[in-house]
Amino acid sequence: MKNSLKLIALLTLFVSCDFLESDNNYTMQYVVESYLVANEEFPPVVLTKTLPIDEVYSLERAAVTSGKVKVYELDDQSNKVDSVTYFRDLNAITVYYAIGSKTVKPETLYRIEIIVENDNNHKITAETFVPGSFNAVAANSDSVVYQSNEQLEVNYTQSYYPNRQSYYILTVVAQDTTGDLTPFYQQAIDSEDGPTRTEFQRNSSGILNQGNFDINPDQTITIRLPWLAVAYYGDHIIEANTIDDNLYDFLRTEGAQFGGGTLSPGEIYDIIDHIEGGTGVFGSYYQVKTPVFIKRNPDID
Repeated sequence: MKNSLKLIALLTLFVSCDFLESDNNYTMQYVVESYLVANEEFPPVVLTKTLPIDEVYSLERAAVTSGKVKVYELDDQSNKVDSVTYFRDLNAITVYYAIGSKTVKPETLYRIEIIVENDNNHKITAETFVPGSFNAVAANSDSVVYQSNEQLEVNYTQSYYPNRQSYYILTVVAQDTTGDLTPFYQQAIDSEDGPTRTEFQRNSSGILNQGNFDINPDQTITIRLPWLAVAYYGDHIIEANTIDDNLYDFLRTEGAQFGGGTLSPGEIYDIIDHIEGGTGVFGSYYQVKTPVFIKRNPDID
């Protein structure tokens, strides 16, 4: 997820669902994408506009060059208490970068405001509450045998999010993509027109809620490493991420677009995006990293 810029995927999703009215007239929308990561510097903001579905996509056509971008820190009464100003990179025409080196605070509400000057000062806004901090307090091992009975388990303190339980995403990141693949992923590589090795470097779980992990007597939670997310042997980093409402709603409705969940025939949910004056994702998450070494299993390999 870190520094994830999934612009083309976003455009495909949103154009397919939201911008074709009943008489098939196309409606242009602005697309915003940015992910605040707690305790890291403010990330880039990608700002584009959608194009007609029958038009060849290009960054030059989709770029919005007259945006004035600011991210505000808000207090408990939604008053602006601090701000970060962005500038457009002339070498990356769709990307705006933060001026300065301020860092994102956990348990803090932020608001993005974009003014598109060449479109009658059209205004785009969104808000995100950054999830609270949490820590990895214990792991049952720093190395595990692939597909063994001893599954990696990590205990975490709980992250705070207002008025709901916390939602987690676990991402397994291989540190060396030149090594050997686990059997399932080796078969995928060997197949005709199969994916490349680097496509398997990062593998994420779905959204995890309280039904997917244990809550211990000391109120820590235990999350187990899913074997299906392990593509390589060797050194890995396990990234545990707690996500805000915007990412939660986007990811669960994005899954429905591709047939996830239980949908009736012909039923497709709209993407939930929480952007006023446009569409896209202005989300946030808190991330904790844990190293682990994945060993070969002589019984299956």
